[in-house]
Amino acid sequence: MSIKMNNQEGQSGLQVLMVLSILLFIATFSTIFILNIQKKARDSERITILITLQKSLDLYFDTFNKWPKGDDDGQGWDEGFHSKSDRRFIQPLVDHKYISLAMSDPKFYGAKSIKYASYDAGSNGCPVDKGMFYVLGISELESD
Repeated sequence: MSIKMNNQEGQSGLQVLMVLSILLFIATFSTIFILNIQKKARDSERITILITLQKSLDLYFDTFNKWPKGDDDGQGWDEGFHSKSDRRFIQPLVDHKYISLAMSDPKFYGAKSIKYASYDAGSNGCPVDKGMFYVLGISELESD
């Protein structure tokens, strides 16, 4: 008479461990994927804000024949989204209804926010006949 041993209990424990490992693997990579999508979406919103600011600055210049002055939040740049209360170059655009005060960095990204500087004609080695100019940009995006 032969006795057959049933080894199912050991296999089902191993099978559960394998299924859990696979689920953990899928969950980890799904989380990384979703976080990257969120970063890209916030960067896209920052670029949209930048384009809106550029158009608003041009409208401001067309009206007042000058660019709004910024303050120096660091290395000559006005970081307009540096804090909720620091909106020196943005505030004139809001006051004249070129933009809404509701605009802000999607994650308040601090030093990586939108930066602005305005210059008088002839400054920084630029020809006087080219007139006043401004520089507007984002120093670093999240998804870089």
